[in-house]
Amino acid sequence: MITDGIKNIVEALIFASDEEITIKEIKDLLDTFRISVSIKEIEASIDELNREYENNGSAFEIINLAGAYI
Repeated sequence: MITDGIKNIVEALIFASDEEITIKEIKDLLDTFRISVSIKEIEASIDELNREYENNGSAFEIINLAGAYI
């Protein structure tokens, strides 16, 4: 299950990064802070964020570009 906390952290890491960021890099950062989350949970968080952006009419979208997110 994806918590809002994990989803918010994933969102912040993607938007705060000045370069594209891979799922593995996100997982490694979360592991550094002892936040246990799987790659599937990270992917699900990104999918859920994009659904929320679309449902709310937001101009934001998280895009997968060559295996990394921007």
